[in-house]
Amino acid sequence: MIPVENSRIAVPLWIESEKLYFLAMVSMVFVLTMQRRKELVSFLGVILSLLSIIVYFFSNPFREPLPILNAEITRWYASLAAGDESIFQIAGTFYGRITFYYNSTYMWTHPPMLFIAYASLIITFAACVYMLTNRDKLYDEIAYRYAKIGYILLTAGMLIGYPWAVEAWKGSAWWWDPIISGSIMMWALYTAYLHARIYVAREKMWSTTAYLGIACFASLIFTYLLPYLVPGIHSVVQP
Repeated sequence: MIPVENSRIAVPLWIESEKLYFLAMVSMVFVLTMQRRKELVSFLGVILSLLSIIVYFFSNPFREPLPILNAEITRWYASLAAGDESIFQIAGTFYGRITFYYNSTYMWTHPPMLFIAYASLIITFAACVYMLTNRDKLYDEIAYRYAKIGYILLTAGMLIGYPWAVEAWKGSAWWWDPIISGSIMMWALYTAYLHARIYVAREKMWSTTAYLGIACFASLIFTYLLPYLVPGIHSVVQP
């Protein structure tokens, strides 16, 4: 049995920076698919601008890893020059952990699918805002179309992470990890949105569906921030 508090590794911040950079890039690709809706592109441009500012100033993957990597390699070479052979043991252990945690098939598919889903759901959020302000059926159709894409990827991505978690955290209470619990609640909200959308033609369901779509996006942001706020398997913060 591997207790969570002992087996969890501290996820390097630059990995989180790479995820946010990936989200920004994929979001731009989705926005390009909206070129015929200039008003939506303008609104999405504001969101992407804020995201780009955060990436550049606070989560730049091209700036943060290099000093850390350089310091790590320098320390290793210094140990080799001093004849300290324990460095080989440390390197072997570290390589094994990296291989296990980040080089599995699940980890090459689980995070990308989730972040592509997030990018698609940004379009849904923008369309829901325009549903409330313009009351045009077209925005409802756009929101629903991208919600379906995001929901499928979100569901598949979460399921793909399950067998990896069962093996990685065998015997531990990983199920109660904050981001896992938050993701399930977010998934339930998007499920509610898709079901509510079936009745969008009924009185008052128009605005209810739009508000629900916006609440779903708020839960998405909250879920993304959880690793930075609450300790857990996925967390950057440590107890």
